[in-house]
Amino acid sequence: MKSLVDMKLRRYEPSMKEAWDYFVEKSKNGTFLLKRDYMEYHADRFPDHSYVFTDDEERLTALFPATRRDNILSSHAGLTYGGLVMSDRTCGTEPLEMLRLLTDEMRAEGMTRLVYKPVPHIYHRQGAEEDLYALFRFGARLSVRNMATVVRISSSVSGSAFSRGVPGIGQRMLMGIDTGLTRRSERANSTRCSMVSPMPMMPPLHISMPASR
Repeated sequence: MKSLVDMKLRRYEPSMKEAWDYFVEKSKNGTFLLKRDYMEYHADRFPDHSYVFTDDEERLTALFPATRRDNILSSHAGLTYGGLVMSDRTCGTEPLEMLRLLTDEMRAEGMTRLVYKPVPHIYHRQGAEEDLYALFRFGARLSVRNMATVVRISSSVSGSAFSRGVPGIGQRMLMGIDTGLTRRSERANSTRCSMVSPMPMMPPLHISMPASR
């Protein structure tokens, strides 16, 4: 498979922190959860195993926040979501090449499974679901679907801390919460959530994929 650019994959290094954070800010689907300070506050429990993609001039083209445990690569085990963080120039075929490079590297490092949690589309600055198509092409399967609540900050939610907006990023339009419902609390919470959420949104996904096709 030939990419539109000569793409390379390499492990993230601490010296890339500033470039990583800048890319997240300018990306079409990155959020503050994927900035390095947020990712690394519990790095003792979730050791970093992130990757970056670059073009033939060593410019960042995508990020892949990840952790590794034994033979499993997860994006991201310590965060609600992860997956490919893409620029507004990412075209439809490039995530296919990114996954090819990533799975080749996984095999070289002795990893056999990828757990991929894409950024929910409600947080995208513009459409960014090319990665889901690439996962389909690589034979990935849906393994977990979680419930989430999204609140429009501009609406009136009495007594709610949501009115303060999303911490640290200055965005006050929308906030998402992973409810983490258990079977026991599902019935009680479902009524409350249906009143708070203005419309149904796609919750986070967990997608599993073997490193070999």
